[in-house]
Amino acid sequence: MNILAFEGTAHTASVAIVKKGKIVTNLKHSYTTQQPTGMVPREVAEHHASHLKDLTLQALKQANVSMREIDVLAYSAGPGLGAALQVINSFVTALSIKHNLLLYPIHHSFAHLIVANYIAKAKDPLYIYVSGGNTQLIMLKDNLHPVVYGETEDIALGNALDKLARELGYGFPGGKHIEDAAKKADKFIEMPYTVKGMDLSYAGLVTFASKLKDKETKENIAYGFQEHAFAMLMEVAERALAYTEKEEVVLTGGVALNSRLQEMLKSMAEERGIKYLKLEPQYLGDNAAMIGVAAWHFHLHGIEPLKSEEAFTKPRWRIEKHLEW
Repeated sequence: MNILAFEGTAHTASVAIVKKGKIVTNLKHSYTTQQPTGMVPREVAEHHASHLKDLTLQALKQANVSMREIDVLAYSAGPGLGAALQVINSFVTALSIKHNLLLYPIHHSFAHLIVANYIAKAKDPLYIYVSGGNTQLIMLKDNLHPVVYGETEDIALGNALDKLARELGYGFPGGKHIEDAAKKADKFIEMPYTVKGMDLSYAGLVTFASKLKDKETKENIAYGFQEHAFAMLMEVAERALAYTEKEEVVLTGGVALNSRLQEMLKSMAEERGIKYLKLEPQYLGDNAAMIGVAAWHFHLHGIEPLKSEEAFTKPRWRIEKHLEW
């Protein structure tokens, strides 16, 4: 089965081709800003609309595949920015109608988990999923049904990093700016640390750090913020590992690209004698390959694709309900 897959829930437009579970090509183009403005939904939608056609043609060319050889389409149906999701939906629906192809609506977060199984060869891990819109600790039952053991009570880790970056005058995405600044710090600043059982909260941490911008250097603020935010996540993750008795842990999502976060999780896993599975960078951030792999996963589990007129988007879509079409 040849799957043509599309991702576009947030700042990245991506197109990939997956052949029988093997990723053949995975192309992407991301919306960025030099000014501290964050994502502007209209601009993100325009960005995706202007790049999807070229990305699709490039993906087909790289894979040496024609549209006649595509068996099914797959697309990120949510959660995400409504305007961006609608652009992806419209583009994929048009392809579905033109080429008489069925399509798989894929939950963006579920795809982040499944690609870890295929790329890192995870068997039954605890997934630590950290992105712009999500911070969750998850396990899968029967390889299809997610169980959330802990999550943020307010904003996600990626969103928190972006908010702080804007306050400090950095462009979007902000996570890399914060990471680089933190490496140049010369002082540790005590900040709020909010863990509530299996859940955590980042809103207060962002507010506190933002108020320091006229009193401390950007580097020291970034360092203190990272250390507190990541330590909170490690505490909840360690508790989840103790409760679930998992022997593997996977860090996935765009924020997983942060080297300090990777270092902290690796250290914690080694101390507990747990296997830390690492994905290649191109599969951590948003990408269409994970959407295609999730569609292949659905195919193997007997889940049938939809007709073009049944396509939908769900900007607010809980991962536990990813099979509720």
